[in-house]
Amino acid sequence: MVMAYLLDANEKAMKNKAVTGTAVIQMADGKTSTITLTPSGNEGFMYTLDKAKKYNKAIVTFTTGGKTASASFDLMVKDKPAADGHDHQH
Repeated sequence: MVMAYLLDANEKAMKNKAVTGTAVIQMADGKTSTITLTPSGNEGFMYTLDKAKKYNKAIVTFTTGGKTASASFDLMVKDKPAADGHDHQH
C-alpha cells in the first residue's frame, strides 16, 4: 500500500474532502497505468501496488477547486527509515 498526502504551503496535510487524486504508474518494462487514488481517513489517499511487479516511477496528481498539483516519485529508490520516529518510510 502506498499513501499520498496533499500538503498546504505550511507542509501540513490538507483534508481530502473535495480533492481527487490519480497516479500514473510506470512499470519496469516501460508500460504505464493510471490509478484513481482512494481517500483514506480525512487527509490521505492510498493505492496498492502489486508486490510481484517492479516499478520505475509514479506521478501523483491532485485536483481541488479547479487547481492541480503533481509530484513525481522514483520507485526504484530503496526506502530509508523515517528520521522523525514515525512508523513510515521517506
